[in-house]
Amino acid sequence: MKKNFALCFNDGYADFCYLVMFSILKNKKASDEIMFHLLTDQLNEKQENKFNALVEKSKASFKVHQIDKKRFDGLNTSWSVYTWFRMLIPEVVDQDISKVLYIDCDITINSNLDYIFNLDMTGNAIAAVIDVESTKQSTFDRLKYPMAKQYICAGVLLINVDYWREHNIAKKILDFGRKYPERCVFPDQCAINYVCQDTKIMLPLKFGVTNSFFSNPVIFDKIQVVEAIEAPEIIHYAGNAPWVYHKNYHTHKEIWWKNKGEAKLGFNNINFGYLKSMILHYARSIKFVIIHFKPFPRMKPSTISKKEVLRKIYSIN
Repeated sequence: MKKNFALCFNDGYADFCYLVMFSILKNKKASDEIMFHLLTDQLNEKQENKFNALVEKSKASFKVHQIDKKRFDGLNTSWSVYTWFRMLIPEVVDQDISKVLYIDCDITINSNLDYIFNLDMTGNAIAAVIDVESTKQSTFDRLKYPMAKQYICAGVLLINVDYWREHNIAKKILDFGRKYPERCVFPDQCAINYVCQDTKIMLPLKFGVTNSFFSNPVIFDKIQVVEAIEAPEIIHYAGNAPWVYHKNYHTHKEIWWKNKGEAKLGFNNINFGYLKSMILHYARSIKFVIIHFKPFPRMKPSTISKKEVLRKIYSIN
């Protein structure tokens, strides 16, 4: 099966992109034809060579698409300008490609994703997993569409390229972002949700597992939460980056670290960043205790165990 993936980043996130690609290739079937579309404004030769070595081992391929950041002037870039790059996926990929799976770089793939690439996208612009913001009436009051239509997380986004081209979806999203910056609290994600409110497929939770599903699992579909715990296919570490010491508490954090170990990147900027974040965290803690004579209020949160989640769901004492 032909499977096209897209990731948006710059040099600073190249190693994280590498880990996502590695997890995809680790789970591919022998018959899969994998193509990675890398949208960036900055990728040095050393990093590109690393990508080359990775895909050659798995008989996959990749293309680098150079993007001009100025195309996104006037938009809310509080998350990062690179999240807006995904709007250009239908523009940069070949005309014979009809479906692309966009993935953030804080993700680990844990399956071959046949389910997603077999989806019939007829009449729909996107497919994605629900976001915890979908449980808040304020989200829909701000965006001005009914709560019943739900709100998706754009970190994993199956794009119907043909539909986007035919209906000028990218332009509509960019226009909305520029016209209503105050409504786009979560920049392009809010714009995507508004424009695609009637043309989306909701994916099962296991295809975009964030820790929010486990913090209060009873507000989500019980069967899907159990799947997200026991058989996650795409794990999204949004807000719980394993490589940041005080954020490393995602219930599936061990899968990310296992994937990193198997990728054999060695001691690199990711490890250095983790150690730096740990030192800074404890330095802040000690400083707070000395000044205020009480415990630091933002100590590292504890990881919610799988057993805890299942206990909440089934009300096991």
